[in-house]
Amino acid sequence: GAIFLIFTKKNPFQVYLLILQGSLGSKYFISETLIKATPLILAGLGLAIGFRGGLFNIGAEGQLLVGAFIAALVGFKLNHLPPFFHILLALGAACLGGALWAALAGWLKAKRGVHEVISTIMLNYVAIYITNYLVREPFKSGYLPKTPLILSSAKLPLLLPNTRLSIGIVLALTLAYLIYRLLEQTVFGYELKAVGFNPQAAEYAGINQIKMIILTMGLSGALAGMAGGVEILGLHHRFYGQFSPGYGFDSIAVALLAKNNP
Repeated sequence: GAIFLIFTKKNPFQVYLLILQGSLGSKYFISETLIKATPLILAGLGLAIGFRGGLFNIGAEGQLLVGAFIAALVGFKLNHLPPFFHILLALGAACLGGALWAALAGWLKAKRGVHEVISTIMLNYVAIYITNYLVREPFKSGYLPKTPLILSSAKLPLLLPNTRLSIGIVLALTLAYLIYRLLEQTVFGYELKAVGFNPQAAEYAGINQIKMIILTMGLSGALAGMAGGVEILGLHHRFYGQFSPGYGFDSIAVALLAKNNP
């Protein structure tokens, strides 16, 4: 990067200083950086689980969209709920939506031999078109394709005053620790790595591969769905089709750069 900047007659030190100032130069910039990091952490965790199990889940974007829409639906449809339970229900529904969307690809691989790369890419487009239809027809609010605003009881509390940063980042970091414990210190984590390293040896050892494939994809999708749910409940407060700039795809790079280690 520095060499390219020198060739273009730019001072690389000034450029890098501007990058640091724009991401960490004030409370506002730090909060905005953490806002962008939150969905990448959550979706990246989900993909890391799949990659560890030898499943190349390319469908995080679709799973994120499904989770986000369901979170918005629960957020504006259910009335008279205490804030804690409303948030918990909306996030749980987002996780369930993402899990089922991903588990479908897992079932296709386990039962029909359909490669997960193909099925998850196709399901991405299905999720995009379905959610776009839903915000243009049955759940459209106003003139633009978007859902109604979620109720205040479904909004995630802010972590820092006078910023847009919600407690979603705390949830993401907490889950990173819990997923690390799950992968490194549980039987499930051992079986997951065994299936990822050598499926034939894992099957010979008595590990149910069909169950592991579907469960792993479901868990991977649940975290991607939660990423979408946190975006809606903590930041946008309604669903619209272009709210994600590609977090699901960027999270592939996040998981790979971290070597699938939370």
